[in-house]
Amino acid sequence: MNTTHPHRTEPGRVAGRERGKESSGVSSPSCRFSTRLLRVHCGFTLVELLVVIGVLSVMAGIALPIFRNTIKDQKTSQAARQVVTYIEAARSRAIASKGRVGVIIRRQGVEDATQRSYSTQMQLCVAYPPYSGESDNARALLYHDQTASTPLSGTAGVANAALFDPADCALLEKARRDIAAGEPQASLSPIRIGDQIQFDNSGRTVAILSITQFTHNTGFASDPPATHNGWVKVTFDPRGTITSSGNVMQGFPASLMSVSGTRLTPFKIFRDPVPSAASPLDMLRGMAIDLNYSGIGSGGVDFNPMVIDPSSWDSASPVNFESVLLMFGPDGRLDFCSSGMLNSSGTLMQMDYRPAGLIYFCLGRNDGVFADPANLFTNTDRDRANIMDPESIWIVVNPFNGNVFAAPSTSPAATVSAFDASTLTVEEQLTLAVQQSRQLAFEADELTSL
Repeated sequence: MNTTHPHRTEPGRVAGRERGKESSGVSSPSCRFSTRLLRVHCGFTLVELLVVIGVLSVMAGIALPIFRNTIKDQKTSQAARQVVTYIEAARSRAIASKGRVGVIIRRQGVEDATQRSYSTQMQLCVAYPPYSGESDNARALLYHDQTASTPLSGTAGVANAALFDPADCALLEKARRDIAAGEPQASLSPIRIGDQIQFDNSGRTVAILSITQFTHNTGFASDPPATHNGWVKVTFDPRGTITSSGNVMQGFPASLMSVSGTRLTPFKIFRDPVPSAASPLDMLRGMAIDLNYSGIGSGGVDFNPMVIDPSSWDSASPVNFESVLLMFGPDGRLDFCSSGMLNSSGTLMQMDYRPAGLIYFCLGRNDGVFADPANLFTNTDRDRANIMDPESIWIVVNPFNGNVFAAPSTSPAATVSAFDASTLTVEEQLTLAVQQSRQLAFEADELTSL
């Protein structure tokens, strides 16, 4: 069958091809020109671009401080969680191992006053087993020492010293020899001044103040007989540790303090712990524990170098104010706290004691640490002391149950933070300020927003 269409002429095919070109998007020169005009018309003028940039700049100027504060809040909260978790880990290890595990809060350095005032590193530590002599017969001979330099020497009938037979307590005898030899042997002694001693399984401990050799004094009626000459003599304050502020830490019960003549009793000596092999905790960059405002009780600033030793806190020579140590026992409670302190002879040394109240650590910024009484309450746009910064956080350790939590800080009132050296000492001024700043921490038991 013939399928051709005679009526489709060549001109018709040409017209179809033209229509195809139009439908395929190929435009005429006039159409292309119109499109270019349309594209130019849809753009932005220079004035419009400048207006948009100006609006964006204003919005960024408003949002940037808010964004910066949000990041700062998050960093402070993260650092608080980091510290709380680390301390809680030490407590958990003590419970799990049925031993004593602690946390060392290291001062930044010894070279200048600022380094001595804050910490950015924490280290887990473990304790040696308590020392109770080399034989089952080892006992302490408690008596009242009337030596003038011994605590309570004028109070008769109070045990403030103990004697130990070197044959049963060889480690104590070695410690006596090391201490008598002086440094550096004294620092390497297996038992050192400041270690804790316990009698009669009372559960109470006090710090060792001296380790010497006993020689009977015929002028002292309370002295043990001369047959004990050559024994190791250990002195202690049965009341516990007395801080520079006059606060008395927990000591021996009255029944143990009272002694008539001499009596034998079992003993335990708790020696300084050793750092764990675990990696230390380095705090987030820019964050630090400010020891200027840290201490025990609602107004305590026991870890401040200006309070520990007012005569050497700003020394240009190296001064070791010692680290702060929190030692947890097998029951999860705080066994003792240890920090730098002046002993009865005015020597700066590490002392162990049982805290009589909650322990507060001020967590703030590195650049908020000021090691000068005149700047302890600085509060300007450029410089703000950590206690004046509402973003600072209190890390609180309850020694009675071992709980650790973080709580918010409040800035002390202007009337309190206006330092006046003519009417108040540094410690008195700081006590007033931290009492106000710790108010929320004192009333809370946790900070749930962290």
